[in-house]
Formats: sequence, C-alpha cells, structure tokens
Amino acid sequence: MSRRNMSTGRSGGSWYTWGLVLALGLPAVGAQATLLAGCPSTNGRPVAPIVPGESASALIGPEGGMIEVGTMQIAIPAGALTSAQEIRVIVDGAAPPGAFTGFSPVVRFEPEGTSFARPIEVRIPFDGDPALATIFWSQRDGEAYVPRATRVVDGYAIAETQHFSSAFVGTACSGEGCCDTANGELDLLLVVDNSNSMNEEQALLRAQLPRIAQILASGDRDGDGIQDFPALESIHIGVTTTDLGAGDNEGVPTCATGWGDDGLLLDRARVEHPACADIDEPFARYDESDPSSLEAFVHHVDCTTQVGIGGCGFEQQLEATLLAISPSAPTDWTASGWSTPTFLGDRAPHGDGENEGFLRSSSILAVLEVTDENDMSVLDTGVFVAGDPRFAAVPLNLRGHEFSDPSMGVVQPVSRYVDGLAGLRAEPADLVFAAVTGVPSGAISDAANVDYDALAAHAAMSPIVNAMGTNLEPSCSSDNGVAFPPTRIVETARQLDARGSGTVLASICDPTFDALIDGLVERIARRAAGSCE
Repeated sequence: MSRRNMSTGRSGGSWYTWGLVLALGLPAVGAQATLLAGCPSTNGRPVAPIVPGESASALIGPEGGMIEVGTMQIAIPAGALTSAQEIRVIVDGAAPPGAFTGFSPVVRFEPEGTSFARPIEVRIPFDGDPALATIFWSQRDGEAYVPRATRVVDGYAIAETQHFSSAFVGTACSGEGCCDTANGELDLLLVVDNSNSMNEEQALLRAQLPRIAQILASGDRDGDGIQDFPALESIHIGVTTTDLGAGDNEGVPTCATGWGDDGLLLDRARVEHPACADIDEPFARYDESDPSSLEAFVHHVDCTTQVGIGGCGFEQQLEATLLAISPSAPTDWTASGWSTPTFLGDRAPHGDGENEGFLRSSSILAVLEVTDENDMSVLDTGVFVAGDPRFAAVPLNLRGHEFSDPSMGVVQPVSRYVDGLAGLRAEPADLVFAAVTGVPSGAISDAANVDYDALAAHAAMSPIVNAMGTNLEPSCSSDNGVAFPPTRIVETARQLDARGSGTVLASICDPTFDALIDGLVERIARRAAGSCE
C-alpha cells in the first residue's frame, strides 16, 4: 500500500475539512446534490463518474460551504474565504497532458487563481488503479500539473489545495515499474568537495542550477513546452561540504582541529560575494504556489554552493552526508530496523537538530556528491597526522588507499552508508543517490542506468600507486585537473542500486555536467511519476 495513497479508512491531515463542513451543516449546492450527509460511501459499488459538461456554482462566504458536481464534492471550510465569492466548478472534456493517463475528466475551478486562507478539500470520483491514482493540480501561475498528496476512499481520490485552477485524477507512470502515487516533494542534499582542487568543478555545478530548477519546476525536460513528468510541488535544496576537520588533532595539513563543517547546512556563501549578502537560511525552498520564487531559489543555491577551496584535503563525503540528514532516533518514516548511526566524539546527527526542516517525512530524498577524490570517512582521525607512528610509513595521499580495509579499524565500512541512507526512506525508490566524481570519462553511457559490472572492470577504476610512490594514478583527467578512483562512492551506489534505490553516476572530468543533471532529472522524474524502478 502506498504511503501517500491510503485506499481504505481515514488518513492524513485533510480529513478535517470534510468533517467540518458536514458537522456544521453547511450548504451543499450543485447540479446533482445527491450526497447530503455523512461521508460518501458506495459499499463497494463503483462511484458514478463525472461527465464533461456538468457544472455547479454557488456563492460561498466566510462560513464555508460545499459544492457538488455530479458525484464530485468540494468542501470549503469556515475561514477559507474572507468575503463572499461566486464559485464555479466545470467538468471539462479536455484531455490531460500527454505524459499523463487520465482516470477522470479535467475539472476547472473558477475564478481561476482564487486563493484560500485554509486548505479546501476536493473529492473526485475516478476509474483507474487506486494504487496509482493521484490528483494533479495545475500551477497557480502556470500550465504544468503538480501532484497533490492523495488518498483514496471508496472510489474517490481526495486531496487539498489552497488555490483554484484545473485538476484531474490520473497517473504519470506507465510500465511494469509503477507502484505508487505521484510525489511532488523533493529534498536534495548537495555534498560539495571544498578542497583546493575543486574550484572549476564547483563552477560547473553552479552553471547547471538554473537548468535543473526550471526542469523540476515545469516537468519539461527538453524545453519544448510539453510537460514530460509531474512538475514538483515543493523542493528543498541544502548544501554541506566534505570537510569534517581533523578531530582532536593539531597540525594536520589543510584541516583545522575540530569537526569542520560537521555536516551542517550552509546558510551563506563561503566566498566573498556582494550579491549573496541576503542569504541567511540553511536551505533553499521552492513552492509552486509562488512561481516567482524560482529565481530567488536558484540564487540561494548558487550562493550556498560557493563553498570555496579552503577545506580539509581528507574528504569525508559519505560521513558528512549521514551527519547532515540522519535523525537522532528512529521515526515513523525511517525503515524498519534502522537505528541512528553513532559519530566520533559522541556528536549527534543534525537531521532533526540544526538541519531540522530540511528532510521531510514523505519526500523523495536525493543526495548528490560532487568530488574528485575517493571517500575517506574514518574511524580514526590519527590517520590524518603525518607523524602518527601507526601510519607514518605511508605518505598522506596514500593512507586512504593503504588502510581502506575496514578490518584495519581506520575507515568506516561502506555498509554503514548503504544501511544508513537506505534506512531514511521506508520505500527504497524514494532515495536517489548520485555522484559526479572520478569515474573514467566515457565509461558510463547512461548516468541513470549504470552498468556497475562494466564500470568495475574498467582499468582506470583500479587504484594503482604512481611510480614515485606518493599518490594514486588518476582515474580521469581534464583541463580542470585530475580525479582519483572513487571506489567507495561507487560501491555505495552499487549496493543502493541493488536495494532498489535510484542511482546516478557521471564523470567529474567531463567538460560539462550535462550528463549528471540529465541522469538526476531522469531518476527524480521516475519516482515523481510513481515508479519504483
């Protein structure tokens, strides 16, 4: 059963709306006012469909009211309107956009653009798979349709809105992988390497921000004006870095004593930039109810991704990710059996602490690692110290490689991150793990459908110590510099992929990050449409 689409019983915060209308005995007005009291029930019989051409209108005031069009009901609670408003509901014969399969006709709600101070509830009868049935609502100031959190009761799809435009019941998913209602919430964490080799790569990421924001907000992949997947209703983007400091150690090259950025979401640019002086929130928010906010949303992310290149050269990409978004205790939305990871220094994770509000209970969670180095998330920060007698025989740049076997007790096992990240979503497909990193250029033909066996067999993915014995041979190179085999990051992606999560890999040595963004959009779009593949 879908977590967002409950096919029986009462679920979700929207039930109060209908109950309030009925309890107050508010007027029901419509072309066919057949349901005068109680909750609509068919006792297992199909609900009569609404028919194009049906309509109803009513004068609704601050006291609220209910409008019925055939078997469809619109409940407007007291306080939703501040003054009397003529409301009109029309069953249109228009077909939904080509990316969607309609389970009901399109319905127009007028006056278009009407805003409500409290959510109103709409119940639309439909004919289709109840596991996939979603109410899609057109944007306040746009033509794209976004999915509303939908539940199904006795042949009705039920959702809330706070503005009038157009809606229909349907699905945006096709094929055998369809498993769920559409999901319009995305929480995207960017984990950006801020070591001294990453200046150009950070710029390549920022260059993609307007494109990915526009695609996700419109559902239009190629800019042809045709919606290809459900536009997202709400997006959070937070940024942290790979810098977790040197722990209790002093004198570590490039790494300050302490825990660095500690997985905290950044609320400002780290590079002096006058245009970013207005940024002071730990993550950027976009909501389709305010389309004009998209430009400010992109500006916010552009500023917080300016993380600079003064960070610790021992990158802990995976540990920073887990710190940023793990809650301090299991919740009703973590997977069964998940437990809170422990961290060095008895630090608490920040998912429900200083980063609270970023990760939501029912969102698609996407993580993007942006780095040219392999992960070096450690159990023992002494490995960062040049003169530590336990490690002194190995050059600093090779320590992550030489002590990579978790049985040595130096680095964390990859299973920690696979279990920790997968456990943050009850449905594996609600997690998308992406990385633009040192995979060899040309080794991956489709960033959203990685052949992990072929990638593992690529010669450049095998760590090889250079002739001087000071570092590994690069796995790829470009005009921007070199990158090294990201074995731990790729293994994390491979195991998450095997569990049913979406994964995306692209080379940081590519001249642009187009392949990365195309792959990330593809994975988000699949899940937004209701696919579990």
